[in-house]
Amino acid sequence: MTNQPSNQSEPRKDLLPFIILAVLSLIWGSSFILMKRGLEVFAPMHVAALRIAISGVVLFPFAVWGLKSLDKRNLPYLLLCGVLGNGIPAILFSTAQRYINSSTSALLNSLTPLSTLLIGVLVFRVVVERAQVLGVLIGFVGATLLVVAARGEQ
Repeated sequence: MTNQPSNQSEPRKDLLPFIILAVLSLIWGSSFILMKRGLEVFAPMHVAALRIAISGVVLFPFAVWGLKSLDKRNLPYLLLCGVLGNGIPAILFSTAQRYINSSTSALLNSLTPLSTLLIGVLVFRVVVERAQVLGVLIGFVGATLLVVAARGEQ
C-alpha cells in the first residue's frame, strides 16, 4: 500500500462551478415568474424596489468587505453603474412584465448576450472569435426552443 494523497476532493471541486451555475439559473429563471406574481399585489416600481432592497440586504456583507479597498474617487462611477445596470433595468423589467408573459420576457432577456456582442463589435470595435458568436447563437436558439416548447404546452 502506498502513502499517496487521496484525490477524492478533486471531483467535488470540479463540480462547484456547475452547482453555482445551477443555483444562479434557478434564481435568475424564477425572477420572471416571481415578478409576475409580485405585480398581482404591488406596482412595478414597488416590485423593482423590493428586488433591489432584498439584493442589497443579501449582498451587504460583501459590499462592506469590498468597500474597504474601494478608491472613494470611483464611488460616483460605481453608483452610476448601479443605477444604469440594476435600478433602471429592474423598473423596466417590472413594467414590461405587466404587459407580456414570463416566457416572452425570458426570451427577450436572452437577447442580452447577442446585444452585448453587437454593441461591442459596432460601438467599441471589439474583435470577437467565431466560437464566441457560435456560443451566443446556440444560447439564443436554445432559449427560443424552450419558450416555443413552453407555449406549445399551454
